[in-house]
Amino acid sequence: RNEYLLTSFSAESNKLTSQVVHNGLTAADHVILGEVKVWGAGNIRVTEATLIDPEGKPHQLTPQHDLETQELIIDATSKAFSLHLPFTISWRTAF
Repeated sequence: RNEYLLTSFSAESNKLTSQVVHNGLTAADHVILGEVKVWGAGNIRVTEATLIDPEGKPHQLTPQHDLETQELIIDATSKAFSLHLPFTISWRTAF
C-alpha cells in the first residue's frame, strides 16, 4: 500500500543529515522529530546545536552531552519539525 515514511540518516564530523527515501504518508499521518541521540560524540563538551530546515532556516536546539558516556542528546520536540522533510542537525563544541 506504500503508506509509510522511510528516512535515512547519515552522520559525520558534527553533522547529522536526513534524506527522505519514500513518503507515502497522508497529511493526517504527520510524524514529528523528537529526541536525537548521537553515540560517540567525543569528550569535548557540545555547547550548541542547530537544526537547518529545507529552506535553510536555522533553529537553535539545546544539547545535553554526557562526557563520560560520550552520548549527545538533542531534543527537537518543541520545534514540531516534520520528519517527512529533509533536515540537517549540526553541533559545536566548546573549543
